[in-house]
Amino acid sequence: MLKLLASMPQDGWAFVGKGEETLLVRPPYQRRTLRPVPAEAVEKAVQHHGFVAQEAVFPDWASLVAHLEERYLAARREKGSEIPDVEEVRSLLHLAPSYILADYLDRVESELLPREWKAVQELMTYLLGVQTVKDDPGLYERTLYLLSEAQAARESEEERVAVLAVPRTEEDLLRKFPHTARAYGAEEVRRLARAVSLRHQVFAAA
Repeated sequence: MLKLLASMPQDGWAFVGKGEETLLVRPPYQRRTLRPVPAEAVEKAVQHHGFVAQEAVFPDWASLVAHLEERYLAARREKGSEIPDVEEVRSLLHLAPSYILADYLDRVESELLPREWKAVQELMTYLLGVQTVKDDPGLYERTLYLLSEAQAARESEEERVAVLAVPRTEEDLLRKFPHTARAYGAEEVRRLARAVSLRHQVFAAA
């Protein structure tokens, strides 16, 4: 038997009692997303983080997950969106204990970097202000590391775009910069074009 102790329907998160164990569950409701938490975390979540106390019993995980998914989708439809609000997700980070935040950072590194560097930059910058992260040197250093990796991914993408923007052939150069190419030569124009593209300033190329 599973007992639903508290939930936040708009985000799909919930606390579940299984025997003597208290579990925090969240979408996509898979075994890997189950996290044991102290029993007192439920009271804290209800008092300070917008969770609603529940007293519902379910015979198995399938029926519990169906209930949570139904309430989650209903809450999103009522709010006019199927996507969780960013601020609501952020508020849950303040609730999460250090081991859940560590798992969260693992997922960010494996699932978001390097392609979603903008989201990682925003998330890591926000996480640096979460008290649990500030109080844990390991988490704080890991967050800084992922922030630097996002920055490196951004610079790599900007450089790739800059290189693609530089004229490749003599014909391209003559078409785009006819007077300059004839006066200074193709290689010099190519060097200046790449510098301007990378630095986003005309005078930076001088």
